[in-house]
Amino acid sequence: MHEFLTGIEHELVRDFKLGLQFVYKINKNIVEDTDLNNGYDPEATDEKGLIWLPYTFTEPGYDSIYGTSDDQTLTVYGLREDRPAPTWMGLNPPEAKRKYWALILTFDKRMSNKWQLKGSILYSEFKGNAQPSYGSTEGESGLFDNPNTMINSYGRVSFDRPLQIRLMGTVILPYDFILSAYFQHRSGSPWTRTISRVYFPSDMPVQQSYVGVNAEPLGSRRNAPYTNLDLRVEKSFRLGDVGKLNFYVDIFNLGGRSGVSIYQNPNPYIWPYRTPPEVELDELYGTISSVYGVRSVRLGVRFTF
Repeated sequence: MHEFLTGIEHELVRDFKLGLQFVYKINKNIVEDTDLNNGYDPEATDEKGLIWLPYTFTEPGYDSIYGTSDDQTLTVYGLREDRPAPTWMGLNPPEAKRKYWALILTFDKRMSNKWQLKGSILYSEFKGNAQPSYGSTEGESGLFDNPNTMINSYGRVSFDRPLQIRLMGTVILPYDFILSAYFQHRSGSPWTRTISRVYFPSDMPVQQSYVGVNAEPLGSRRNAPYTNLDLRVEKSFRLGDVGKLNFYVDIFNLGGRSGVSIYQNPNPYIWPYRTPPEVELDELYGTISSVYGVRSVRLGVRFTF
């Protein structure tokens, strides 16, 4: 990995500091398992011709209805039926890449005049074709398994969050009550529309009757953003020389952010060669995958001595 970081920080006025940072990282020589016998090059040949046989078809787009404006043409590949079975080995495919850059504005108003505030605003981009997830970093993803895994494989990876804002502040109120707040906002996670199965015509001499493929560039769509505000109110009492007793109330998710997550990917099975073409949507499409959003209150007591 190559990494470059630079930044500047300056105290503009008393007790207030402003900073600007730039981060650039690029990952190369990424490990990924590949098929030594057949590779992933759609133009590779042997003495009998193409190793991977192309099949061009029309897919119905996100609405899953043929004949509408979002129809598009894609080409997928089937392994020729007389080719040997795969032999897998971890290599460093030269096409594997992952790149991240970020511009970060930070500020810090130190505690004075009974209040403090610090925070950051981050704008970034995290792109590649090799995901940074656990299995992928061990070379265990499907990338480079065959030419179909390379179609629409480059884009925003799973941890890409272009905008992130964090604010933390404290103010000392009358009678020494202390109010603290923590605010977070970040862009939603990216996702990609996929086609679970594209079926080949029965007379096509390939080993497997179907393949899966990304229907659009990686990370083309994005889930809802995350915004949250937590508060704490605290009051302490001195117990002579014995110690100090603190009472506090925490309120998590003050704004009551709530909702449901819907499985948005049609992820269909497609038989494009039939007349008319047939589409079968994923049985999970349109269903609720999770429910989120609980406002909670926590009461606490702390004794220090």
